[in-house]
Amino acid sequence: MNSFQHVGEAFDRSSDQLADLLFAKWNVLILRCLKDEPKRFTDLRALLPAISAKVLTAKLRELQVACLIRREELSTSAAGNVYDLAAGTRELIPALDEIFAWTSAQSRRSSVSLQLEFPAEITV
Repeated sequence: MNSFQHVGEAFDRSSDQLADLLFAKWNVLILRCLKDEPKRFTDLRALLPAISAKVLTAKLRELQVACLIRREELSTSAAGNVYDLAAGTRELIPALDEIFAWTSAQSRRSSVSLQLEFPAEITV
């Protein structure tokens, strides 16, 4: 195996892992909720009422570990934490917007309706 082939295989594995993480259930919706401004946990729960608090907590941790989002402690005592996109993740938002637009267009053209519920703040 030449060195280029080895690098290509490593890239393919990391790309696959990133795609799996991005498109795991809830992750894209969480990222889209954070696209315009940081949100508190309670704000995310309100925007995504179908996700349980336990699952949202796990997903936020998963996205933090992958460095796709960051958690910031607010300076005021009652404010708690906010979640925001990591700097590099902001570059993904236009691509995610295109995927949402394409999916929406396909579902309108298809006789099979996708049963996706988007929070009002998340425009498709």
